Amino acid sequence: MQIHVEMNYSEYFEANRLLLLHTTATRKWNFISAWYFCPVMAVILMILVVVIWASTGHFSLTLFWCIFMAAVCAWSRIGFARRVRSTFLQQQKHLDGTMRLDESGLDYDRSDVTANAHLSWAAFDSWLETPESFLLFALCSVTRIPKKDLSQVDEVELREWITKEVKPAK
Repeated sequence: MQIHVEMNYSEYFEANRLLLLHTTATRKWNFISAWYFCPVMAVILMILVVVIWASTGHFSLTLFWCIFMAAVCAWSRIGFARRVRSTFLQQQKHLDGTMRLDESGLDYDRSDVTANAHLSWAAFDSWLETPESFLLFALCSVTRIPKKDLSQVDEVELREWITKEVKPAK
């Protein structure tokens, strides 16, 4: 089967988010802390600043450190999103092409002809199925196979090929 493959920023971000959540424990912890824990800490620290300032009535070194740490915590989420956006903009022209799928693996021919690839299913560490796509995870990369161009029969056949060689993501 042959499908056209392209990826927009929201699909790219979601694929990277799932890569971080489903590959190693360290990546999972780093993503959860940067995306969820740090913004909550920033809010708590800013509330602490308001409470300390209201009770003491003057600016102190403690307030400075709380504001500084709140900024660092808030920046972790903003910085992560900026890095993903920057990487997407660098790779965007390489995310468009044609993918041929068969029982031995996939061939990916990029429309800009920079680097075409043949990957066997065994080249992937794990896989995950979402309502919109199949995601195949390698060491630190993700290959997205969109379902929009696949028929129900093609989806079933592709799922069988993948499950023979690749373990499901945790």
